Amino acid sequence: SWFRRKDTMLFIRIKVFFLIVSALSIVSSQSYVYSSGYASTITAFTTSSGNLNQVKTSAGPGSPSFLAYHPTLPVLYAVDETSQGTVSSYSIGTDGGLTFMTSVTAGGSTTAHVSVHRNGNWVYTPNYGNGVISVASVASDGSVRTQIFSEYAGDNAHMAITDPLGKFLFVVCSISYYHV
Repeated sequence: SWFRRKDTMLFIRIKVFFLIVSALSIVSSQSYVYSSGYASTITAFTTSSGNLNQVKTSAGPGSPSFLAYHPTLPVLYAVDETSQGTVSSYSIGTDGGLTFMTSVTAGGSTTAHVSVHRNGNWVYTPNYGNGVISVASVASDGSVRTQIFSEYAGDNAHMAITDPLGKFLFVVCSISYYHV
């Protein structure tokens, strides 16, 4: 129906916005915005002039589709939205460049999103392909470590976020009906 198509387009526009401005990092006195969108790279932009200026491109996982920033450390997380989804961690250099740290399974297929708990101890990855939500632990240096939880959340899981206090995890599922 027209309503459903319009709703889907809104979701796609929102996702594209998050892909474009998915992580803001402040390293030293320089701010960086990171972007990727199914390419094999992650690009850093500066914001110092009020415009986005590309400064660095780094290799990402196979098909990075979503990025998230650690709340207190200069670390960026990227999911690989392929049939064998992963989440990878990268340290952010003072020039905005990324250095690969670690990668772990995202517990499913077609990993669609990544978010980080407000305390920085866990990374959440919903998997669109099989509907599984996974939780991975994060080491003190920000590197993603071990998958500690994986469970079916619902058809087409495509977003996982916590409430502002970090007490509840919400997983958005099903492209047709949007249930949480």
